[in-house]
Amino acid sequence: MTASVAQLEIWLADQVEPDSGRYNIPLALEFDGPVDPAALRGALADLLLRHPALASRFEAQGGELRVLPEPGAVVPLGVVAQPGPYEREAALREGAASAARPLDPGTAPLLRADLFAHPDGALLVLTVHHIVADGDSMGVLTQDLLTGYRAHLEGTAVHPAPALATPPAAGESCPHWDALVGDDPVVLAPLPDLVRPDGGAAGEPGWTERRLPAERLAAVREVAVRTGTSSATVLLTAWTLLLHAWSGESEGVLGMPFAGRDGAGAEHAVGLFTRVLPVRSDYLPERGFDAQAALLGGQLLDSMEALADHGAPAGGPGYATVFLHHPAGRRAWRLPSVTVRQFDLEGGAAKYDLGLAAVELDEGAGEELLLRIDHDCALYTPATADLMLDQLDRLLAAVCRADAPCLDLLAGLAVSTGRTGATDRADDAATTVPGLVLAQAERAPDATAVIHRDRSVSYRELTADAARLAHWLRTQGVRTDDLVALLLRPGIPTVTAMLAVALAGAAYLPLDPAYPDAQLALVLDDARPALVLTEPGEQDRVRATGRPVHAVPDAVRAARCLPAVPPVTSAGPDTLFNVLYTSGSTGRPKGVLLHHGGVLRMMHRPDFVPLGPDDTVSHLSPLNFDGATYEIWGALTHGARLAVLDKELVLAPTELRAAVREFSVTTLLVTTPLLNRIIEDAPDLLQSLRRVYFGGELISVPHIRKALRWCRPGTLLHSYGPTENSFTSSWHPITEVPEGARTLPIGGPVPHTRLHVVLEGTLTPAPPYVPGELLLGGAGVARGYLGDPLRTAERFVPDPFHSDGGRLYRTGDRVRWAADGQLEFIGRADNQVKIRSQRVELGEVEAALRAQPEVRAGFVTARINGRGEKEIVGYAVLERPTTVEELLGRLAAVLPRFAVPSHLLLLDELPLTPNGKIDRRRLPAPGAAPAAPAPAAVPALGERRQPDDDALTAVTRVWQELLDGRPFGPDSNFFDVGGHSLILVKLRDGLYRATGVKPGVADLLRHTTPRAQARLVGGGEAAAAPRPAARPRRRTDDDAIAVIGMGARFAGAPDLAAYWDNLRAGRDCFSQGPGPVVTELPDGTRKVARWGMMADGLGFDAELLGFAPEDVKHGDPQQGVLHEVLWSAVEDASLRLSDIAHGTSLYVGCPRFVQNDGEARVDDVVNSDPTFVASRFAYLHDLWGEALLLDTACSTGLYAVHLAARSLLRGESDYALAGAVSLAESDGGYTYRPGFLYAEDGFCRPFDQRATGTVGGFGAGAVLLRRLADAERDGDPVYAVIPGSAVNNDGVARVGYSAPGVEGQARVIRDALAAAGLTGEDVGYLEAHGTGTRLGDAIEATALGEALGTGGPQVAIGSVKASIGHCNTAAGIAGLIKAVLAVHHGYLPATPGVTEPIEELTRHGERFALLTEGRPWPQDRPRTAGVSSFGVGGTNAHVLVRQHQSAPSSPSAPERV
Repeated sequence: MTASVAQLEIWLADQVEPDSGRYNIPLALEFDGPVDPAALRGALADLLLRHPALASRFEAQGGELRVLPEPGAVVPLGVVAQPGPYEREAALREGAASAARPLDPGTAPLLRADLFAHPDGALLVLTVHHIVADGDSMGVLTQDLLTGYRAHLEGTAVHPAPALATPPAAGESCPHWDALVGDDPVVLAPLPDLVRPDGGAAGEPGWTERRLPAERLAAVREVAVRTGTSSATVLLTAWTLLLHAWSGESEGVLGMPFAGRDGAGAEHAVGLFTRVLPVRSDYLPERGFDAQAALLGGQLLDSMEALADHGAPAGGPGYATVFLHHPAGRRAWRLPSVTVRQFDLEGGAAKYDLGLAAVELDEGAGEELLLRIDHDCALYTPATADLMLDQLDRLLAAVCRADAPCLDLLAGLAVSTGRTGATDRADDAATTVPGLVLAQAERAPDATAVIHRDRSVSYRELTADAARLAHWLRTQGVRTDDLVALLLRPGIPTVTAMLAVALAGAAYLPLDPAYPDAQLALVLDDARPALVLTEPGEQDRVRATGRPVHAVPDAVRAARCLPAVPPVTSAGPDTLFNVLYTSGSTGRPKGVLLHHGGVLRMMHRPDFVPLGPDDTVSHLSPLNFDGATYEIWGALTHGARLAVLDKELVLAPTELRAAVREFSVTTLLVTTPLLNRIIEDAPDLLQSLRRVYFGGELISVPHIRKALRWCRPGTLLHSYGPTENSFTSSWHPITEVPEGARTLPIGGPVPHTRLHVVLEGTLTPAPPYVPGELLLGGAGVARGYLGDPLRTAERFVPDPFHSDGGRLYRTGDRVRWAADGQLEFIGRADNQVKIRSQRVELGEVEAALRAQPEVRAGFVTARINGRGEKEIVGYAVLERPTTVEELLGRLAAVLPRFAVPSHLLLLDELPLTPNGKIDRRRLPAPGAAPAAPAPAAVPALGERRQPDDDALTAVTRVWQELLDGRPFGPDSNFFDVGGHSLILVKLRDGLYRATGVKPGVADLLRHTTPRAQARLVGGGEAAAAPRPAARPRRRTDDDAIAVIGMGARFAGAPDLAAYWDNLRAGRDCFSQGPGPVVTELPDGTRKVARWGMMADGLGFDAELLGFAPEDVKHGDPQQGVLHEVLWSAVEDASLRLSDIAHGTSLYVGCPRFVQNDGEARVDDVVNSDPTFVASRFAYLHDLWGEALLLDTACSTGLYAVHLAARSLLRGESDYALAGAVSLAESDGGYTYRPGFLYAEDGFCRPFDQRATGTVGGFGAGAVLLRRLADAERDGDPVYAVIPGSAVNNDGVARVGYSAPGVEGQARVIRDALAAAGLTGEDVGYLEAHGTGTRLGDAIEATALGEALGTGGPQVAIGSVKASIGHCNTAAGIAGLIKAVLAVHHGYLPATPGVTEPIEELTRHGERFALLTEGRPWPQDRPRTAGVSSFGVGGTNAHVLVRQHQSAPSSPSAPERV
């Protein structure tokens, strides 16, 4: 019979984890006396007769899962007889281990029994596979087993009648089920602690449980009476209330398994009857618990009616959380001479992410309520599960005392009002920031204070210059708490001006000279500073605003005669220190008023950031960014050195590294995105730093994990803090990244800071793990917003938790206290976003959009684009006509660059909800806006085409369809405005539909603007004609190189002979990993179980090659495998390495897959680091020639051959070895992501129209080369001759760094032909790079046409990647060895799996032909092959291989391999 849908789901899940006991259901029965094994065997046999489903197995047949009965099956009974008395705890531990062993659903019976027998008692464990049983089945099994056991003991056993019943089928749609799940509701689930590894497989099951006394169970039943429901409903209500709190969702759905045993005979049957009902819940804070329980109870009754009338819902959401209730049942039985008791075994059963089981127990000593939380350990930690259970227990206790609003019940779970940082005073004498700076100047006046480029100032010079300028400011009328604006670039004069303003008792307002005039005028009009200091030449921009303005050099000259001692002011901790403008939601930016005390709270705190005179602090942050406040004053108040770094270094991590080292920086403050760039491009920058203070965006766990391999634990300080709380509020020194971590905490409070998490929209403290809004208090809270009392009152509220009259700042950020007490950031709760680490109020952007006279209505939001980046999207309804380009240009004049929308879509109307709000779900995504009008009809064949204007219009429409609404002009580069290689084919097809001309992909790579493409398709400019091959130079045999030996280990081939045998037979040598070839994953990716796994695994002959056992144990096997194929190449030439060592050079490639431990022993590094693979081979075998490791990505192996040949031609060596390896540990598969490199189905089809990408492979190969004349003189066997080779780089002539280039590939082939003295007509076979990617193959085919010419004899095209996979560093050497063997044997091997060549090959008629079948190579001319290999990054290599034709006086060389 066919298996049910539920059984199929379990079978599929079991196939993913065949060695897991996740889908076992155990039953443990304790006997307080001896057990009769014969009677037990009889009772077990009766179970199979009574319940035939247990005596069955499952097998996939004909595309469906079948249930196959096995009536002769016997229950395996394992009897473990143990001496000594029975001990319950020990027996239960043994039973749990027994129950955890897997059961195979493909083997009958699906029941196993284990008896742990002692003289005075025993434990019987029955384990059943979930595919044929459910929870209620275990009660049926217990009763039938004990009945049969009694009958066999008493001799009254009879043949039992089968208990048969049909599990319920999936039901039909009905209004009730549609109301619960028809609109795809949110699945209620807490934000997880961890992320599952790639593949999405469930982790190990975990659990925690708690027994509540009889009084609590009785109280729950009283609440059930009070609410007119059941105890199950009361417990369900408490669970859903916590799920609402933990998830932060006000409405959602969870699952509730139910028995499903309403059919005839089902009550006494064993089978998979359980179905999962949807439970939909909503949360209103003011609603009472009793009312919430009544609503859920009513819903459950309606679900039971729908179940009876229409069956269970046919589908539903993928439940992440479930609730299961077991009422009190029988747990003890009296048999002849023994009492049997049922016990629960310790063990996980997490079939969902999170589940609560509530079991009412009655085990003789009184009733109890058992609460058990099962969880997936790949998502939730045990500490979190314990916390959940504790909160549920406390919630039930509160519910049982009295009815209360849900909000009050949740508030009662909070354990504290918040956390407070250290509050002791670090330096009571200092009341202002400049006071600390002056103290450092007095302590060490000649110490360097600030350095910028080649200029520096001492503390004495800095404070004296600032004091004079402070006096000058006072003469200009500047007084305490006044505002002085600084329109200055970072540098020593700027720091001096800042200190001067503070010494004058005023506050400085930093402004960026890069601001547009309109933005500058807006800020100055809002701030109304008493005076503005500018860079020379910027005064006119300020004069237009009517504010007093002076250039800094003029002010410094005017202050020269003033005292070098600071003026006396009344400034103190509460005095205004600086004003920093951040984005505002009303269309106007807002100035945050920050006081001295907010900065002072962080200074001279060894328990925070222990800066000192021996530190150098970088100054890299923009001056209007609060990070600059800490950089500048953190350095100067501690006597450290401030190194001003140019802002351009933000975009160049390698140059930043040089600057950090040049200035001996010890402390670096960066945003999270910049830190990620550093980790990607220059991670060694971190090694010289004592501390890196970073924050500002969600943290990237993979980046931090990598960073910890480069820096000391505790160097990275993860911070959080809005400007409104004086730079920083919380911090967390990172010492480790837990396995599977989803994020890292923002930690605990900095000194003199209070952190409060409140339930959103309230001032009620949130319990641990419950998301809420973060409120900040303490000495760092700003005074408010300049000139905006209403917004100040809204965001700065009285502190209800302390009686000191302080205020709290409402951040609008969602956070939670994790189970370990650390604060975790979740995201923004309001309309404020961060774009490239800059805070943007979307309301400000929206106000600027609405202010445009052509715009009647506007709306602005943010989205994550396809590259995972956050970007701003605007929508506008026009009052009168204008263009998107015009509107964006005006926005760019009044908004910072990062705040200008990436997309602006024009709509007829903004969609609204019934409540009159913007309906975000109906807003079109960029690229999904209404289509442009249909293009004009395609001209008939032969009709004269209109000139440029019509073609440009058609091209422009096609671009608009493809580019998601991004703005562009007629001369915009396709790849600069959002285009990429993956949509080039769509562009080509669109141009064909619009114009009737179908340009090649290579043509589009050359013509990248609308105007250029209009000329291309409009006849104004033909595609560039293929360039002829370079004129060959004359050459002699003295220039030829002989291939005299080869070694190979690749997929399906442990040696060279097997390699050729596979190639000649046209075999697909890929290995298939466990499970199906393709497994669809929930996130849209696929797990593909195919890879070119190297034959014989990672082993090698260590003893032969000189590797010690310790080398093998701790080393990278790539070294040994590469050494082995190098040895094999020499051996294949019938030579001894010791005989040729002193005249041999070596060129090899070996990728780095493992990062070395910085504290590892030298020997371990040598064993594992590919840096030493060449020199180590030279050392072990006494090679005297050059020993070089190189890495040009995929072209490495062929590049090594080029260098080896060049070494021989230059006379630098007599023999040259070239080789490469690439292998790593693998499960035999990969994850396919749409748009990336790998194939969607596990098959590599180079130059085939069906190609979707490449497939990886492992392997190693090597060749031994010699000058042809020397080889012929000494009688060396010669496979083939290398008459010429070439290498080059694409340079910038391509669409991107990682993309290939037509010109570079064509040029390297032409250069190799010229070096060989050949032309394109001499080549009969081309072993291509051929990855099977659509763009890469199209470019390579186009380059072949240009290099070899489109006329002449046919050239056969092949690629070894279709046979063994893309072997990365070893790809080129694999192709070369194939070509050498093809030339040597006169046979052209087939390329497996290719049948339909791409247009770029067929467009030249029969000039190029795919080798869909193998065939002999005609001997009409010397057999000549070209081998191409192109590396990511543009390094290209091409080697010519030619048939060896012996001199007339020489004997013919025998055929080899």
